[in-house]
Amino acid sequence: MAFVASVVWTAREGMEQTLYQAVEQLVPASRREPACLSYVAYRDPVQPRTIHILEVYADRAGFEAHAASDHFRTWGFGQAIPALETRDMQFYETVEP
Repeated sequence: MAFVASVVWTAREGMEQTLYQAVEQLVPASRREPACLSYVAYRDPVQPRTIHILEVYADRAGFEAHAASDHFRTWGFGQAIPALETRDMQFYETVEP
């Protein structure tokens, strides 16, 4: 079973560009991680301050390595998270036949 993180980040008013810039850096760097199977960020045009990220890793350890990575410390903890009004994270496991 793979480990799935469903993340919803909503920027504070006026901090949208800061959030977008951080996500633009996080996506390609995260996709290069060895345990990353998929990392997709998307935005609802009706709620432009909100970014959804669907992350799939080979296992929970892969997700934990992502959270400890240099790029996440720089762009996630350093730029995106301080710009947020709200942050929601849900975790799942894939269903394998």
